[in-house]
Amino acid sequence: MTPRQLPTAWVAGVVAAAALVAIGLAGLPASAPAVASAPAPAAHDAPLAATSLAGTTPDGAASATAGDALVLDPALIRLFDYWLTTVGERPLATIRTQVEHDLDGRLGLRAAR
Repeated sequence: MTPRQLPTAWVAGVVAAAALVAIGLAGLPASAPAVASAPAPAAHDAPLAATSLAGTTPDGAASATAGDALVLDPALIRLFDYWLTTVGERPLATIRTQVEHDLDGRLGLRAAR
């Protein structure tokens, strides 16, 4: 890659990332107020607790707008990261079931799905 091609590749990557963010946010309401999230389920409520998560509580949060749309924010990423730390310890299907259980306990039906 020549020195002139590197900035072009960088710009193309940034444009692609911005497009993905715009596509992901396109369906979200522009200024709907966020509804307070429900308290996190206790660790003992977890149906499929992993050894590495023993004695911990989920980090992060999940919230929804007044229209029951999921709010995409850093707190939601932290919540997914918490459960995804068990990749390799548990099957992905088990982790997905745990995430669904957690979101069902925090959110309304539409936002959880």
